[in-house]
Amino acid sequence: MIQGFLELISHLRVRGWAYDADRPQTFLTIEICCNGALLGSTVANLYRNDLEVAGVGTGNHAFILNLDNGLSEADFPHTSAFGLDQVGTKIKLCLVSPG
Repeated sequence: MIQGFLELISHLRVRGWAYDADRPQTFLTIEICCNGALLGSTVANLYRNDLEVAGVGTGNHAFILNLDNGLSEADFPHTSAFGLDQVGTKIKLCLVSPG
């Protein structure tokens, strides 16, 4: 089961974490889209202590995607992250509300 969150959308960066509890040793591919168009992809394999403390594997399930072309603030609500596991399951990550 894929768990995770899209935690930050800014003009030049998207950040969050994603984890497959059924396959804790694997790292998920993350696709970032805006208005249905693929902006880029990355792998959720970065270490964060808070994830390890929370029991999210060994904590190596964070991602950051630096965007080549910046987003406008109007694009933020239309930006999404999807986690893809090894068998092709694609799950939309929930956006953490600021504040």
